[in-house]
Amino acid sequence: MHILIVENDTAVRRELREMLQHLGHTVAPAADSRDAVTVARQRACDLAILAGELPFGDGLHTAHKLVEAHQMPILLLLNSAADNWLADLSNLPIYGCLFQPVRLPALHVAISVAAERFGETQVLFSRVRELEEALETRKLIDRAKGKLIRMGMSEQKAFLSIQARARRTQKTMREVAHAILGD
Repeated sequence: MHILIVENDTAVRRELREMLQHLGHTVAPAADSRDAVTVARQRACDLAILAGELPFGDGLHTAHKLVEAHQMPILLLLNSAADNWLADLSNLPIYGCLFQPVRLPALHVAISVAAERFGETQVLFSRVRELEEALETRKLIDRAKGKLIRMGMSEQKAFLSIQARARRTQKTMREVAHAILGD
């Protein structure tokens, strides 16, 4: 896995890099928010570990910018459970938290869980998009049927007409419905 580390403390960044490399990952380091977004755009990172406090933007702002630049799971690196971030975690596009000092087993588990949850979320988003598109297609076909019904066809004949035209022209029923509606 290619992992982006966004941490301005060089000692912490180095320690994380060593642990990640020990786990078999490749690492792309970044020292601040601006650098993080640049690195995320230049490299295909699979996951990001993001410090809560960064120069040129806080973790919330940086997390959102990273997700806009490249969809990936993000782990938030916090100094302690008492950090002010805990109240705002639901507003962040993150998949887990790590507390310093980071231990190798905790890092390994956090990465595994974040990657798995991210994969599940992506599958769900894809399914939602498919269902939304199917619903929009159905609405469009219903509107086209309505137009054909107003021209004197029965509902069944209108549907069969759209279906037959789609087969005949080798187009989707959605494309035929668009043509009937003049869209």
